[in-house]
Amino acid sequence: MGIRGNDEAQAMKVNALELVGAIIGAIAIFSTWITVGFLFWDREMNLLNVINETGASSDWWFPSLLFVIGTVIAFVSPIGGFLQLVGAPWFMIVFTQHADGRIPSGIGPYLGLASAVVVLASMARPIGPGLMTGPFDIESRLVVFSGAKKAPSVMPQRTMPFAPGATNFCPYCGVDISPGSVRCPKCGRGLSSEKT
Repeated sequence: MGIRGNDEAQAMKVNALELVGAIIGAIAIFSTWITVGFLFWDREMNLLNVINETGASSDWWFPSLLFVIGTVIAFVSPIGGFLQLVGAPWFMIVFTQHADGRIPSGIGPYLGLASAVVVLASMARPIGPGLMTGPFDIESRLVVFSGAKKAPSVMPQRTMPFAPGATNFCPYCGVDISPGSVRCPKCGRGLSSEKT
């Protein structure tokens, strides 16, 4: 009859594009952001080293921390992409100011920008299992995992032994009844297509 039953549930929706962006952000955190040169060797520093070794008073600390927090949030919601989009370019600006106009040579800041773009794009067009067709509700745009809720139950339609607009009568006693009635007004029996 085209009516859903009570046990049917919605499929779990996963914003895979957002997960990919968050994973790129995690890879960016552990990639090289700056190279510190010493006498005869260079030391590559990932973002966690920068946060740990520069301290809260440094120009490097706050943009680095913003990017890390944004990446962690991106595993739950694409809102984290905004923090990433502020943190990575800010880090690059601070680096350029301290390095006499040179741009960062490590791949980390560039992966960070790519991560922010992918995470924010996932808010505009969620892609993943359960999200192949629109329209997209606010929940599927703002969280990685959504759905898995029971569908609203719909009562099945009752089959009547008579057609609408025809002469309607009780199949048991033959009395005329009004269309849509489920019980006979005379004998009180339920009106169904089978006799008991």
